[in-house]
Amino acid sequence: MKTTKAGVTLVELLVVIGLVAVLAGLLLPAIQMAREAARQAKCKNNIRQIALGLLNHEAARGSFPPGYYGTLQVADTPHLDFRYEGSLAGHLLHVLGYVELGDLDFKLRQNSVNPFQPHTARWWDTDYASLIQRTRLPLFECPSLAVDAAVSRVYAAEPWDVSYVWYFDSSPLPNAGFTSYLGNGGLSGRNLGTRPEQLGVFYVNSKVKSRDIRDGATHTFLVGEVRGGGDDSERHRIPRSLNYLASSPAKSRWGFWKEPDPFAGSGHGVSTYGSVHAAGVIQMGFADGSVSSLSATTDDEIVIALSTVAGAEAINNWDD
Repeated sequence: MKTTKAGVTLVELLVVIGLVAVLAGLLLPAIQMAREAARQAKCKNNIRQIALGLLNHEAARGSFPPGYYGTLQVADTPHLDFRYEGSLAGHLLHVLGYVELGDLDFKLRQNSVNPFQPHTARWWDTDYASLIQRTRLPLFECPSLAVDAAVSRVYAAEPWDVSYVWYFDSSPLPNAGFTSYLGNGGLSGRNLGTRPEQLGVFYVNSKVKSRDIRDGATHTFLVGEVRGGGDDSERHRIPRSLNYLASSPAKSRWGFWKEPDPFAGSGHGVSTYGSVHAAGVIQMGFADGSVSSLSATTDDEIVIALSTVAGAEAINNWDD
């Protein structure tokens, strides 16, 4: 008796392929959501480690590190002059020894111009600036940030509106070091022309102690995400920019950054709190060491209130 082999018809094959495509279409968003959730968890852990490092610095040295070293009159000088007067050795450099990056901390301290002490050298000519520019540190990079190596550059974000300056010697990413996180600089990140109640934890030559945070550690930002921004000035024309690791602290004057495009806008976005996470989630570390996921739509006044150490603002429902 002759037997025939069972086969698959073309129609059946097309049906199977169609079902596989449908299942793949259903699974892909779930996979992407799971990956983003993992990236957000890693980002939150980065901020927690940095916040704990800053708290350990305060415990060991009696104060949080300075926002950066500089002189007070520089904000009123012409556009370029102030850089000869301030070192721009930002607060994150001071935390390296407290987040298991002691080797880099040691190398920086061995430079002829020590970034951990006030100096008047042009920061872009210093050995420490060159070393930091060449050093990428995963702890300081948000894993959700997809960096375009062809066009992205690193800014040395200084605390005045007119001085968002491209780090002249930086290489195109992925070779240049940058940070996705900056400390809380209050409304403007400096103390010239800024009222005491508008100051954050970090500003020029600051030495803030835990006891100075009179608004309460649980109601005061310590460090948070910054998402970078574009530079539409005639001078630079850099479409995408991120923060130099030794940049000055972040500002809250405009609240959270709300542009959907992570690289849209002017230089204001460089040192403004914001992120590229899905659904506008922004991870913020507080002065008690905790980390919370806040919405980019959080009211500007609440963001400002959480940025001051002694503003005495009434903060209601900020974590809803």
